[in-house]
Parts: sequence; structure tokens; C-alpha cells
Amino acid sequence: MGVEEVNYCLDFAIFCKTGQLDVECDGDTYHLQKEIAMKDNARNNYLTSQGWSVLRFGSKEINENISSCIDTVNKTADTYGGIIVPNSNRTLAFENLEQYSQMNLF
Repeated sequence: MGVEEVNYCLDFAIFCKTGQLDVECDGDTYHLQKEIAMKDNARNNYLTSQGWSVLRFGSKEINENISSCIDTVNKTADTYGGIIVPNSNRTLAFENLEQYSQMNLF
């Protein structure tokens, strides 16, 4: 039996010195549905098995306390040695999608 290829689009991929973070911003109504929650759990498990840490924030949490969400992301990134800023390039190059670059959000 072959290995199944899995592709996910992450809301925010943050690359740190000693790990990677996937920050997901979830719509509460959609992601609270049982079937969607099961898919989210499977996705989290897969990403974790590949060395990613996943942070999920619901829309209510983001709208009512964005500073707490940002603080959680910053503290988590710090535990992984801080955010990598490759070649001091602080923006994502949309012109060339073959090249991956990280946005400096914080």
C-alpha cells in the first residue's frame, strides 16, 4: 500500500528556529459542526505528526480579544526560539508562488 499525499493550506505558517506553527482562524459556526470538527482533529493530528504545532482561534475569540490571540502566538513562537525572518524579507512575494517567504506579522 502506498503513502497517501496530503496537502493543506494553512491560514498562517510561522517558521521558528526550532519548530513550525500553524495558526488557524476558524469561523465558529462552521468549525463547531461535528463533521468539520472531526476533519480539523484529523488535520491537527497529521500536522502534529509532521512536526507542526497548531494553534486554533475561533472568530468570537479573535473579534473579542485579538490581543490575547496575538500574545499566545508570540509566546508560542518564543518557545520555539523566535520567528525566522529570512534575508530580512518581511513580506510574502505573491508574484512568484514557487518561492516561499514568511510574512513578519508581529
